[in-house]
Amino acid sequence: MVALGAVALGAAGVGTIASPANAVEAPSLTKVDRMEGHWTFFSYDGTRAPVAYQYGLNKSGYFNFDYTDWDVNRTDMPQSLIDLAGVVSMPAVGKTGEIMVGTNRQCFQYFPADTNRIRTSTCDGSAAQQFDIVDTGNGNNTFYVMQGGLYLTDMSGFGVMSSKWNRTHAFYLPPFSPVADSTVSLADATGTVGDVSVTYGQAASVSVPVTDAPPYSSIVVSVDGVAQPAVKVNTTTPKVTLPAGAYPAGEHDITASLVNTGDNSTVYAISSAKLRVAQAASTTSLELGEDFVSVTGKVAGQYGTIPTGTVTLTFEGKTVGTATLAADGTYSTTLTGWSATGILERDLIANYAGDTNHTASSVTVAVPANHAEPTVTLGDGDGKAGDVTVTYGQPAKIGVAVTDAPANSSVVVWVDGLAQTPVALTGTTATITVPAGAYTAGDHKVTMTLVDAATGSTLYASGDAKLIVKQATTKTTVALNKDQKSVAGKVTAQYGTIPTGTVTLTFEGKQVGTATVAKDGSYKATLTGWTIPAKATKRTLLANYAGDKNHVKSTVSQVVTVDGSKVPGGLCSAPRPIPVFADTPLAHKFYKEIDWMECMKYSTGWRQPVGKPLYKPADNLERQAMAAFIFRMEAPKSYKAPAVSPFADVKPGDSYYKEIAWMYEAKLSTGYKEAAGKPTFRPHDSLSREAMAAFIYRLEAPKNYKAPAVSPMADMKPGMSFYKEISWMYDVKLSTGNKTATGKEYWPKDNLSRQAMAAFIYRLVLDYRA
Repeated sequence: MVALGAVALGAAGVGTIASPANAVEAPSLTKVDRMEGHWTFFSYDGTRAPVAYQYGLNKSGYFNFDYTDWDVNRTDMPQSLIDLAGVVSMPAVGKTGEIMVGTNRQCFQYFPADTNRIRTSTCDGSAAQQFDIVDTGNGNNTFYVMQGGLYLTDMSGFGVMSSKWNRTHAFYLPPFSPVADSTVSLADATGTVGDVSVTYGQAASVSVPVTDAPPYSSIVVSVDGVAQPAVKVNTTTPKVTLPAGAYPAGEHDITASLVNTGDNSTVYAISSAKLRVAQAASTTSLELGEDFVSVTGKVAGQYGTIPTGTVTLTFEGKTVGTATLAADGTYSTTLTGWSATGILERDLIANYAGDTNHTASSVTVAVPANHAEPTVTLGDGDGKAGDVTVTYGQPAKIGVAVTDAPANSSVVVWVDGLAQTPVALTGTTATITVPAGAYTAGDHKVTMTLVDAATGSTLYASGDAKLIVKQATTKTTVALNKDQKSVAGKVTAQYGTIPTGTVTLTFEGKQVGTATVAKDGSYKATLTGWTIPAKATKRTLLANYAGDKNHVKSTVSQVVTVDGSKVPGGLCSAPRPIPVFADTPLAHKFYKEIDWMECMKYSTGWRQPVGKPLYKPADNLERQAMAAFIFRMEAPKSYKAPAVSPFADVKPGDSYYKEIAWMYEAKLSTGYKEAAGKPTFRPHDSLSREAMAAFIYRLEAPKNYKAPAVSPMADMKPGMSFYKEISWMYDVKLSTGNKTATGKEYWPKDNLSRQAMAAFIYRLVLDYRA
């Protein structure tokens, strides 16, 4: 234990103290010349009873402090020197004095005469220190040494000292070392160490657990750098109460400092944490005025705080008013877009948006009905009450009559559960038009609802009726095509709707064909069991439309003239069961086309000495044969060839002269230009595929045809000879081209076979021209 100090008094008036400079853990004995006295320890804050001690010389010249009755652990003694105040000279009342530490005055403090204690922070105990006590007056001297909240007082003076002394006395303190540091923590009201949580408006009690607190110490709690009043440490867990509502919702920095009570500036220990302030719950009230349009209310905080911000009034999802909270949390406003009258009970909602310190809240108030119950009557557009009748495809007008309708009302008509566009009342009536063809033939349920025009959903009243949709009448037409073996026609409806279903064709009580009505109402069919006589014959053909859900059936009786001589391809359109050419059997790829060529007398073939003639289908077609085919198809029977040939290589009397001359005059062939003289026809040359395309194109002379920018044939492209003619042949399906690995090709320079020519002419007459 470190000796607190001893004063040596000698005859010369100045004594010495034998105290080692490093006496931190030295024995409690210090050698002096002679000394006796009585000391009493007093509690600085008055919480402990004074304890008296004696000391005096022993036989060896040492003195000993008696700590038998000391009520503080020995380890507190060195610690007490940390708060060393020094030795105070207390002269006569009303006079002043000073403390000097060391010859260099390391610690110096001037104090008033009525001050009985002082702290000198520069005297830190790092070395032996001397206090010179100067007597400047009469009377007893009192010495104070601060020891962690306790101070030492001389009660009786030093034995040989007189009550009046004028000498300087030396008082030495050895160096010291502090004991374990004090600690301080932050905790919530339950003692849980860590961050502190509180709700806005709620007073927060903060616990501050402390260990090894020096006597005469206090706790200072600061929030965001602002200190609360200090609280003395009277327990190991002092508490500090933070004022309610002092801190907004959010996170704040909070610190607890263990300080000296005397000045609150010397910090022994400090701890930091977070003060988390949660938003307070809010409650919203709402009252509707007697006028049903003015509202008042209030928003209150959970712990009596007053929220700020706005309240929004809504009805059926739409805003009908807003209000700003007053200083006391109340609000008032007048509703807009809200009818003061209502047929049914309505829900009005007040929504408080919340602010920094308060959560949002809402309240729903049921507004009672305050209007006479309206009535609704349904009828047609002419004012007749009851069901509405309309024909399919005809717009339907539904009339509505209402009594006691609230202001700003609209009418919504529902047909089979599907709402039509709302219509505002004109006075007490409204007319709703149902689109044409929107509902199929039959009975449909119609419901009318009267609604608030602003919201579109508040039901005031309703009425029921039926929408009766009748089938529309139809008209069927039929016509015989040029081939006299197929028909085309159309089925139309009363109000322009398109019928669906089938048309059955009969002749003399027997069915000769059926057809499905297309999306535009047209139909076509090929007749079966229908013969074409060689001479003109009148027949009655019936077309029967069966009707559908929305359209009634209809029948047309059409008198048609059937004449085989007028049929493109004549009676030869059907292939004959017995081949006429020896080299063209029924199984031949182009049998149908070659048989038709012979039947039409366009080709006679080559006669044989015995048996049937030959067609020679695979042979190349000569240009003169091509002229013969086309001449037989198109030339007038009265045509006479000119006496002078237009070609240098064909003259009157030659085979096919007449046919070739006609080709020239009909501008179907111009021949080949020669260096001099007339052009040549070259009748025995094989006809190329491109030349055949040119002949047929000139023959048909299609108007306004434009060749495509991209060729349909892989071996043809724009700009090539006969590109336009060959493209036309492909577009009208007279030529399908030849399939190859790289796509379809035309092979324009190839020679044309007789069988291919038969196919081209067949398609021209029976398909393209038909």
